[in-house]
Amino acid sequence: MEHTQSILQFKETNCTNCYKCVRNCPVKAIRVRSQHAQIMTDLCILCEKCTLVCPQNAKAEQNQVPQIQGLFRTREKVIASVHPAWPAQYADMSFSDLRQALIQLGFSDAFEAAEGAALIKQEYENLLAGGQSSVPSGAGQSRPLVISAQCPVAALLVERYFPELVPSLAPIPSLMQVHAELLKRRFPDARIVYISPCIAPLGELSGEGDPVDYVITFAELAQWLRGRKIGPAGQSGAGADIRPADGGSADSEIHGATQSEPDIRLSRLSAIPGGLSLSMRQDAGYEAIIVHGMENCQHILEEVRQGGYDGYFLELNACSNGCIGGPSFQKQEPRLIRTVTTVKNLSMPDGKTPDYDLDFYPEPIVLPKRKSLREKTAEMEPVSESQIRVVLEQMGKYSKKDEYNCGACGYNTCREKAEAVCRGKAEITMCVPFMRARQESHSRKIIAAIPGLLMTVDYHLDIVSMNKAALDLFDITRKKDLIGKPVSDIMDDYALVNMISFDKKLVQDRVTLPDGRTCLDRVITNDRKNRLIVCMMKDITKEIEQKRQLRKAQAEAVNIADRLMAEQLHMVHRIAGMLGETAADTKVALEELKTTIRQEQEEEE
Repeated sequence: MEHTQSILQFKETNCTNCYKCVRNCPVKAIRVRSQHAQIMTDLCILCEKCTLVCPQNAKAEQNQVPQIQGLFRTREKVIASVHPAWPAQYADMSFSDLRQALIQLGFSDAFEAAEGAALIKQEYENLLAGGQSSVPSGAGQSRPLVISAQCPVAALLVERYFPELVPSLAPIPSLMQVHAELLKRRFPDARIVYISPCIAPLGELSGEGDPVDYVITFAELAQWLRGRKIGPAGQSGAGADIRPADGGSADSEIHGATQSEPDIRLSRLSAIPGGLSLSMRQDAGYEAIIVHGMENCQHILEEVRQGGYDGYFLELNACSNGCIGGPSFQKQEPRLIRTVTTVKNLSMPDGKTPDYDLDFYPEPIVLPKRKSLREKTAEMEPVSESQIRVVLEQMGKYSKKDEYNCGACGYNTCREKAEAVCRGKAEITMCVPFMRARQESHSRKIIAAIPGLLMTVDYHLDIVSMNKAALDLFDITRKKDLIGKPVSDIMDDYALVNMISFDKKLVQDRVTLPDGRTCLDRVITNDRKNRLIVCMMKDITKEIEQKRQLRKAQAEAVNIADRLMAEQLHMVHRIAGMLGETAADTKVALEELKTTIRQEQEEEE
């Protein structure tokens, strides 16, 4: 299956393998390869849930603001079509204020896309009344099921994952298409920029011949306005001064409204859930079902595909709370009640009761054909039971009891994850319990193989773990009881207390155990992140004993040497004494001999 660059993608370098995007993707259109998430274009429905929940802000969607800025520099006429959800970003402002901010930004003019919603509402009224309907009906069915196609994400969900329901999708084009067509008729030489609460309308841009030239989101607009210091830049309205419009507002120019008249337009309701149904003149032949939120849309479509729901009109919106809860607004401070109230007050005289005579009345046009966001239905490669079983066993799932179905990998069940692995959408290493068990097993084997003594102690000075060598040293008969016990039960803990108290990184010391015989050299490290003290120890009892024995032997050798020296000196003295006596006798004899010889010589003379 080939996957090309999507409107929506992730920055690969930012991915941290948390799988939050996979968990939150309603259609599992995310593939993980080499520990990086990738959006699969042919499966994606552009709901943006993945990028909204990404803790690393790894969103890399298309941004067409630089291209629009290029148009401003060449002084081309650029018209903004503003989605009716604008109060979600600018509840404190009127549309006239927003229009002036857009003009200051460089736009030639700005109009409410709710104008197009007024035309769309009429088309739905005709469709549900049985006139000009292109929705096919089965035998004996006078009023078949009709599914609204105004939410591009919901429409794409039907096209991709519920293809059997595509004939029930209303053939009416999207709000962006209709309003852009209307603006193109008024300003044939203008470029049209659609300002949307989400990026899904980008999927409708097919190139040459499109009435819409560019799509940006309210979030991008707010950032752009802030960068230029032009208000309103968000709910606060902070920014530069906004000049009053020349010649009145866009609404007054087109619809003849004066500044004193209330600006009430019923079709602005399309920004909130059920707004389309509420703005239409009621038809007793159809029962409207309002559904918003992706999970709810999936559930009701699953139910509807079973059949038997003729006479129902399903108004679907993929975002909870409709377009005012779109992705552009989900990261800002929630002001749902305020926004809904603002939209209703701008749509109905009392904020509660529709007045069908208070609306936009644009010039009638022939509506274009509804564009399919993606022609290709999402195709899933078939996976055999044997393939699934092989992958499950590779993940350490040999039986049902091994399948925890924890969802940590992003998939609801281990089996669903195994199918994704078979299809190349996931990796076995995404199974957190399996990888944790494997890592712990490897860690235990490595620690057990370490010949030295290893012990971890928490910041409460209780023993957390010990390797076999440590357990054997500290009394193998108690090894089941040592874990969780105070470390002071087995050795002095002063160095550990000192390390925690003064936040030391490393301590080296020597300690003697309570038995008074065993001596350990310790290297103690402080694992601040996990709030653990790691003690690496070496039993030096034998070394110390050997040194003691050596010192004893050396002392004995010194004693022997001293004794021998003394004995030798004594003998020397004795020998010297004897030699002295002999020498004296010899001297006497020689003297006597000399005397005798002299006497003889004298007598002879």
